[in-house]
Amino acid sequence: MRDPATATALAERVGVSPASAGRHATVLRNTGLVPTPRIGTAVLHGLTPLVRALLDGELRPFSAKDGPAPGRVGPCGHAWAASFY
Repeated sequence: MRDPATATALAERVGVSPASAGRHATVLRNTGLVPTPRIGTAVLHGLTPLVRALLDGELRPFSAKDGPAPGRVGPCGHAWAASFY
C-alpha cells in the first residue's frame, strides 16, 4: 500500500472482499494511521509519514522497556509519547 488505493484495489492486492478491505481501512483511519481523502467519488487509502517511516525502516517501533525520553513530552502530554515524534 505504498501508493493510495481504493478499498477495491486493496482487496484485490491481498485477496479479500472489498467490504473487508474497507472495514480494515476504516479501523486504520480511525487510529490515525491511514488517511482517506476523497478524490471525486473515490476514497483513497494511503499511509501517514509515520507509518511510511516505520515500513521503510527509518524508525523502530517504541518499546515500553525504552522508557520515556528524558525531558520530552509528547503531544498528548505523556513523556513516553515523545518517542513517536
